[in-house]
Amino acid sequence: MLDADSEMRTDAAHRLTDWLIREGRFVPDNSELFTGFCERVAGAGVPLDRATLHLRALHPDYRGVARMWRRGHPLAERFMDHGIEKTATYLESPVRAVTEAGERLDWRLDGDAPLPFPLLDELREEGYTHYVIAPFVYATGLVNAMSWATARPGGFPADALRFLDDVLPALSTIVEQKAMRRFITHMLTTYIGAEAGRLILEGQVRRGDVRSITAALMLVDLRDFSLLSDSLEPRAVIGMLNEYFDCVIPPVHEHGGEVVEIMGDGVLAIFHQRSGGSAAEACRGALAAATEGLAALAERNRREAPGDWGPFRLRVTLDRTSRPRRSQS
Repeated sequence: MLDADSEMRTDAAHRLTDWLIREGRFVPDNSELFTGFCERVAGAGVPLDRATLHLRALHPDYRGVARMWRRGHPLAERFMDHGIEKTATYLESPVRAVTEAGERLDWRLDGDAPLPFPLLDELREEGYTHYVIAPFVYATGLVNAMSWATARPGGFPADALRFLDDVLPALSTIVEQKAMRRFITHMLTTYIGAEAGRLILEGQVRRGDVRSITAALMLVDLRDFSLLSDSLEPRAVIGMLNEYFDCVIPPVHEHGGEVVEIMGDGVLAIFHQRSGGSAAEACRGALAAATEGLAALAERNRREAPGDWGPFRLRVTLDRTSRPRRSQS
């Protein structure tokens, strides 16, 4: 257990902060960072048995991610759907309470007193004695949350809680940096493609730079889309496009390609010749993706009752290109 002496606590906090800055910021992702952090907290003498990190995510597929560390167990990770903030899972949780309060909250679980959230009752049944949750604030003002729990009789000593207060700002700084990097990478991949995004992040942004590539291209579009979009309600058009994209885009990723542009109903995908590979391999990937996309669409037409737009019909064009690719800043 941490010594009650404030100098020893400060020294332990400095060592952990030093690890975050010198080594933690270089680990691949926040999952590994959080695991290393919790292990070092426990190693410093804090009776930590369970910790969770609740982060908002700037991602089109999910609203947030929760990572849970438990002593002696691998890290668990769970992604939350968009709209979770309107559900009982969030509304009846300590995460909502701490983000609204803006300050650390804690509950003793080693008694018979009523508890305000179902999660706390579950933790009490599992043998935990003390639960603490604190706001985990990014420099942008976005409020996340981190919680920790112990099964130690008597709960957390006051000195252990002060230690955790001391190290949270450094942890939040590194976590935010990694989350923003992931967000930037995802946005670049979404809007300009993975390869171009990688080059930008590596600093290759000089206007007029040219790089030769060999790749196969695939262009897919819906027949009669303009006519359909003029005759349908906007919500129906979006539903139609989502069904269509769900058929043709996954095979692109499965066969090593990337979608570089979506133009209304048009999907442009590129299959690069890999290092040490051949142009024929890139072409086979494009052909396989096109074939599977057409098969998925045919299966959808067979399985689903026709909507307002009827069965889908596609045009697919494949091409092999070997030409300079110019980057523009």
